[in-house]
Amino acid sequence: DDIVIFPNPVNDHIWIDGLMAESKITIIDPTGRSVFTTDTSNEQLVIPINFKPGIYIVSIESALGSRRIKVRIE
Repeated sequence: DDIVIFPNPVNDHIWIDGLMAESKITIIDPTGRSVFTTDTSNEQLVIPINFKPGIYIVSIESALGSRRIKVRIE
């Protein structure tokens, strides 16, 4: 499970590398609200960011399980 999210802290884009086929990506804001969701079958994903600063959770779900990673958006 070698998923890498960078940069952290985030300014304008989140790069996610090492995804497994058929992954669902969700970004959750500090209040627990989903602010971004996408499905991808790519190994790498770039997400443009225009959210307010704070600590967000990137949730990654695939057939192999789920993972939640904290990122700071500045």
